[in-house]
Amino acid sequence: MRHINRFVAALLLAMATTLLSLPSAYAQPNELPTATPESVGMQAGKLDALAQRLSKEVEEKKLAGAVLL
Repeated sequence: MRHINRFVAALLLAMATTLLSLPSAYAQPNELPTATPESVGMQAGKLDALAQRLSKEVEEKKLAGAVLL
């Protein structure tokens, strides 16, 4: 259970960081800003691991679906 709680916390943190880093009020649909994970304080390897974990959770039917931006 503790492992799942950490996973959920990491997922929520990643989602919040992504949503807060996008200037959605000013961005046009075709002009969304892009950045490398490292330039915004994240690690590409950890994001890849999170994406793999999400895929596994969906495959095992523990999650109905997931989106990682």
